[in-house]
Formats: sequence, structure tokens, C-alpha cells
Amino acid sequence: MDKLTITSDDLVLAVLESQPQCDGAGMTSKELAQETGLSNEKIMKRLHTLKKGNRLTVVRILREAIDGRIVRVPGYRLVSDDGMKL
Repeated sequence: MDKLTITSDDLVLAVLESQPQCDGAGMTSKELAQETGLSNEKIMKRLHTLKKGNRLTVVRILREAIDGRIVRVPGYRLVSDDGMKL
């Protein structure tokens, strides 16, 4: 079986390709793990690297809870070259 390699750039692309949500764009670490097929632990390590490089920022994004309420959960958004959130 071939080894699957996912780079930080692949994670950035996954964030870019995420479906827009009611507050704009953003993905949770669990959503990124599902999208890439990586474990949540590996996703968190890569996200930490991207955050240190000022390519991602931690934000609160809106999601629907199991009971139907709209809640704000931790998520990630890309940061543009000028430092603004995309």
C-alpha cells in the first residue's frame, strides 16, 4: 500500500475549497480530518505549523448542533498576504 502524504499546502487547499457557511468560510479540525482522511492529531499538528507561519487564524464559526441550535465552534480560516482574514 502506498503511503499517503498530505502537506500543509493540501490543508490550505481544503480550507479554500470548503463550502461557504452562513458566516463566510471556515472549517473545523474534524471537518479537515474528514476531508483529507488524516487523523485529528495529525491535522492539529499541521494546523499549528500553518498558524505559526501566519497562514491560518483560529476563529469561531457557526455550525448547527445536534439539537438544531446554531452554535459557534472553534475553526480555521486562511489569512491573506496582507494579514486580513479571507
